[in-house]
Amino acid sequence: MYGAIFGVCFITVMSTMVWSINISGNNRITDEEILTVLAESGIKPGTLRKNVDAASARFHAIHSLSELSYMSVNMLGSSIEVIVAETADKAQKNDSDLPCDVVSKVDGQVAAIEVYQGTKLHGEGEAIRAGEALAGGFVELNDGSVKFKHAEAYALIRTDLSFETSTHRKSDTLTLTDERVRTTIHFMCFNIPLYIDDGTSPTFTRHSQMVINNTVIPIGITQRIYRKYSEALTEYDNDRLMLSAAETHLTEKMKKLDGAYICSEEININNTGTSVIIKDEVLGEISAGIAKEMLTE
Repeated sequence: MYGAIFGVCFITVMSTMVWSINISGNNRITDEEILTVLAESGIKPGTLRKNVDAASARFHAIHSLSELSYMSVNMLGSSIEVIVAETADKAQKNDSDLPCDVVSKVDGQVAAIEVYQGTKLHGEGEAIRAGEALAGGFVELNDGSVKFKHAEAYALIRTDLSFETSTHRKSDTLTLTDERVRTTIHFMCFNIPLYIDDGTSPTFTRHSQMVINNTVIPIGITQRIYRKYSEALTEYDNDRLMLSAAETHLTEKMKKLDGAYICSEEININNTGTSVIIKDEVLGEISAGIAKEMLTE
């Protein structure tokens, strides 16, 4: 009987409190930042529902977080739904009126060029050096005068994209040598750590919340995982060495040839016994026109 009475009283008291806060609409602003400013307005798990002042919380949050443009705070049973909108990214400085050339960022041969604004200085098939202008930031008027402009052009340059990777049989690798899990239990606004904090920063954190019948219950667990890695000298066998060399080469290839059209390619593999050297001789075409401000007087 006493247990039933306690259960009824417990449920009655709990129903008057905020159990959880759900946030949506944020991208640059973290949940933790929003929860912090809400707590400053008295909104947090364990707060009495009658004490929630949504208007005051919105005002405080928008004035505290410069990247926040809108917030709504809605009470849904014992949960609070917070919907936010962020300010637009600041527009980059407009320099489209500054006179500039379009220059090549690599040595090579012009495969294709289209000039949208300015004067074309190189045609298809012509050799070009890095830093040399493909399109000039000027146009000649009918009266013989020159008007400076912000040149705009698309240039496809055929160039040497060759690269080389080397993977050693013996190499230093990171090995997991220690792992500790520290748990904190959350109930309403109370946090109960099951460890002694020594100030060490966790490697990563996991948080889970109890949910019953699609309802978030104000009971959760946070696990802070601490991992320690040590360097160890690893020696690969032949199969593992070749696999590691291929992986290293493909990773580098994705970076070096990103966005490039491959005209021709020749791969040479040299296994010296202590390392594997892969040389990729590539002729490719890349978009290589970049704007460079003109010096005018």
